[in-house]
Amino acid sequence: MAGLPHVLPQIQLVFALSSRPRLTSTQHSQLSPDVVCISLPQARLHPLWVNNNGNVTFDAPRGRYTPFGLSATRTPIIAPFFADVDTRGTGTDPVAYGYRETTFEGHAAFCVSWVNVGYFSGKEDKTNSFQLLLVSRPDAGVGAFDIVFNYGRVQWETGDASNGVDGLGGSSARVGFSSGTGIPGSYSELPGSGTNGSFLDTSPVGLVHSSLGSATLGRYTFPVRSDGQIADRYVAMGDSYQSGEGAYSYESGTDNGTNKCHRSANAYPNLLVDRQVVRLQLDFVACSGAVIHDLIYSSEEDGAPLEGEAAQVDSLGTDTRLVTVKIGGNGLDFGGTIKSCVESGIKSWIPIVNWFNYSCIGNQGDEVEANLADLETGQVGEDLLDLYRLIRAKAPYARIEVVSYPRFFPAEAADNLLECASIASKADQKWINAGIVRANSAIERITSLAGVGAINMSDVLEGHELCDPEPAMNGVVDPFSPESYHPNVLGHSLMADRIEQELSTIIEPTDQIRPQETVQRVFKVQGKRFTVNVAWPGSDVETTLTSPSGQVFSRSSHNGAMHDNGLTYEYYDINSPEPGQWTVTSFGKDVFPAGEPATLSMYDMPELNRVPNAVVTTTGSGPSFTFDGTTSVDPGERLRTTCGISATVPLRSEQSLNTHMHSLDSTWSRS
Repeated sequence: MAGLPHVLPQIQLVFALSSRPRLTSTQHSQLSPDVVCISLPQARLHPLWVNNNGNVTFDAPRGRYTPFGLSATRTPIIAPFFADVDTRGTGTDPVAYGYRETTFEGHAAFCVSWVNVGYFSGKEDKTNSFQLLLVSRPDAGVGAFDIVFNYGRVQWETGDASNGVDGLGGSSARVGFSSGTGIPGSYSELPGSGTNGSFLDTSPVGLVHSSLGSATLGRYTFPVRSDGQIADRYVAMGDSYQSGEGAYSYESGTDNGTNKCHRSANAYPNLLVDRQVVRLQLDFVACSGAVIHDLIYSSEEDGAPLEGEAAQVDSLGTDTRLVTVKIGGNGLDFGGTIKSCVESGIKSWIPIVNWFNYSCIGNQGDEVEANLADLETGQVGEDLLDLYRLIRAKAPYARIEVVSYPRFFPAEAADNLLECASIASKADQKWINAGIVRANSAIERITSLAGVGAINMSDVLEGHELCDPEPAMNGVVDPFSPESYHPNVLGHSLMADRIEQELSTIIEPTDQIRPQETVQRVFKVQGKRFTVNVAWPGSDVETTLTSPSGQVFSRSSHNGAMHDNGLTYEYYDINSPEPGQWTVTSFGKDVFPAGEPATLSMYDMPELNRVPNAVVTTTGSGPSFTFDGTTSVDPGERLRTTCGISATVPLRSEQSLNTHMHSLDSTWSRS
C-alpha cells in the first residue's frame, strides 16, 4: 500500500492543535481506562471533521451514511466503523473527541469515541462502542503516528436506510482508511468489510474477538511512519507449497506457457484472509518452482516458467505487517527425488521380481544426504539465514513466520503398494518422511539464528497423508505433473488451521525498557554458534554483549561478530563463541517516556548430531537371502547395531519380505 499521502500532513496538524484552548465540556465518554474523549455530537477541527457515521474525514464532512467501498471516496477518510450511526435514542451517547492532554501508552493522541451508539432511525435496542486513536510517534520518525481502532461491543452493522432490518444485514459496515485519490494501493479495508455478520460479536471472527499488533482483544493498530506507509499488508512468499500448486483454481496469469507460478485461490494465504484470521491486505507473490534466488532477484525476460515475476522481497516494505515464507524444498530437489523414486519404482515392477532389487534410499540416498548436509551446515543454510535477515530488514514492522513442509506418508508407512502414490516400499516411505522432518528441523534452527518465527508443518496432514482414506495431498498426477506430491484443497485448509493457531499466540515482550534505562540478562553459552536478536516496535534500543573474559561487542566494535541493526531490530551472530557466562545489555537509547517493549531471543546452537549411515548388504540365492548391517556407522556414536540377519523369504511374497524388513529395522536403537 502506498500510504495516505493526502492525509498525512493533515493528521500532523491535529497534533499541532495542542496549543489551542482545551474544550470545557463536562460530559465524558470512556472506552478504555487510559483514553478519555470530550463529548461533542459533531466536531470540526480544521481540516479534520469528526462525523457521526463512524469515521473522520479531511477537508470536508462526510454526509452520506450508507457505507460504500473506500476505494470510491474522493475525501480522505479514516473509518473505524463506517455505518449508519444514530445517537438520537435516549439510551445512546453522543460522539465524543479529545486531544491535547489525551495520551495512549505514553504518547500524545487525538481520540474519537462512539460509545453506546445506536443505528438509524433512532434505534437503541442494539448499541455499539468503538473508538479511533491517532497516536503521535515522533520516536519512530518525523511525522510518524499510529492509527488505532478499539472495539468494545458490536451488536449492529447497518441502519434501516441501508436496507438493514433491526440493525442487521443490508449494506454492512466497513472498516479502513483511504487517501481519497482512488489510486490502487492508497486505500485499505479490513477483510469482512461489507460482509453481513462479519464484524458482529456473534461472529467467531467478530472485531472484539481478535486483534492486530496488540495483546488486547478488540484492538487493531496500524503504524504509519515518516515515509507515509501504513503497515496493513500480508506478504505470502515462497515456493509451490505456499503458492497452492496442486490445489488448482489458479490466478489468471499464473497458469500459462511462460508463467507457471500457480497461485491458487485455495492456497492457505488466501484462506487466512478469506476466513478473516488475517485482517490485512494480501500481497500473494509465492511462485511454484521458486528457489532462494527467485525471492531475491527478478526472473529473466525469457525465464519461463517464472516469466515476469519480480523479486519476491521487492514486495516487502514498512507497510508490511505479516510475512509467511516457505522456501527450500526446490533447493533440496524434493521434486526430483520423488520423481526418480516413482519412475524407477514403476519400472521395477516389470517384471515384478525386479521390485526386490530397487530402493529409493540406495539410488537417491547419497544425493539427498549431500543436499541435507548443505542445508544443515553448508551454503544453502547460510543463504536461507541471509534471506530471513533480508526480509526483516525490508519489513521492519512485520511479524515473520517461516512455514516448513508436511510429511508425505503416515508415520508407520503404508502397505498399499502401487496404490500408495507409487512408493511401495515402507522403508522408502519412512526414509522420505525422515528427510522432510530433518529438513524442517534444520529450517527451524536457522529461524532461531535469525530471530524469526517458525511454524512446523511436519505432522499437519496426520490422518490425511498419502495412503490414508482421505488424503490431503495429491499422489502421482499422470503424467508426473507439478501437481504431484503437493497438498490439495484439504491440505491447504489444514495448513491454514495450523497457521491460525500460531498467529493467535501473542508474542510477549521480554522487557519494558524506559529512557536511558539499562536492562541486563545473563546466558550460559557452550555451543558452536551464539546469536542474540532484539526487537522493538519503534524508537531505538541499543544492545551490547560482554563475553566471559570481558570482551565487549557493540555497534561500534563488532569484534568479528556478524551484526546489524535497523528501525526495529538488532542482532549479533558469533561463530565459535567463548564458552561461559555472557551478559546481554539493552539500553533505552531513544524511547518514549512510558518505555519501549523489547523482545530478546538468544540461541546457543549445539553441535549438530549427524544421522547414522545405515549400510545393509544383501547376499544369497534362490529363496534364501542374508541381510547384514554390521558395517553401518554413526558419526554421533549414539547408535548400537545388532544386525546380521539371515532370513528365508519366498521370492514372490511381499508380505513375508516386509515382515523380515521390519524385523531388520527394529534391531536399530539409540542409546
